[in-house]
Amino acid sequence: MKVGIVGGTFNPIHNGHIDMATHAYVNHGLDDILILPSGNPPHKDQQDLLDGSDRFEMCLLACMDHDHLLVESLELERKGTTYTIDSLQYYNDVYHLKDSLYYIIGGDTVLQLTSWREYQKVFKACRFIAFLRKGFDNDEILQCAEDLKKKFSLDIVFDETEIPDISSTDIRNRVRNKQSIKELVPERVEKYIYEHGLYK
Repeated sequence: MKVGIVGGTFNPIHNGHIDMATHAYVNHGLDDILILPSGNPPHKDQQDLLDGSDRFEMCLLACMDHDHLLVESLELERKGTTYTIDSLQYYNDVYHLKDSLYYIIGGDTVLQLTSWREYQKVFKACRFIAFLRKGFDNDEILQCAEDLKKKFSLDIVFDETEIPDISSTDIRNRVRNKQSIKELVPERVEKYIYEHGLYK
């Protein structure tokens, strides 16, 4: 069984997240994709971060029409700062998914991987699927990946499928400025944001 993980704050989840997860599922023969909203991530500014219950609910709404996307509350239930290595070890220990866990990221994240907590253990606990995106120095990203392969045996494949360039920050700003987010998030998520007065 091959399981993918898409982690993030999902503040809010948007169509880019869903597209990336779906293309990873189809293009790389995965059996399921876990959508894993983070609790208190170490690399994000907490100022605009919604409560976990709202982010979790929006993830559920976004994934309702996608049987291959499973929303997990593991990191939201964990107290304190959440780290990827803890979640990977949990899934490996409980579900025995070692060698069949695929962490799905944007290509630019490759440049940040060595800043992750216990990154060498992360590299041993999963494989990576990275989506290259326009507007980034993909040559630098590919070279960084090659260096990490040589030094730390990073297991990574790149996918050049074009993913919509959508930013959660931009969505939050558009809501504040009373601009449309209709094409940026699933319809159920858009409705939830407005009905609950989020990001104002």
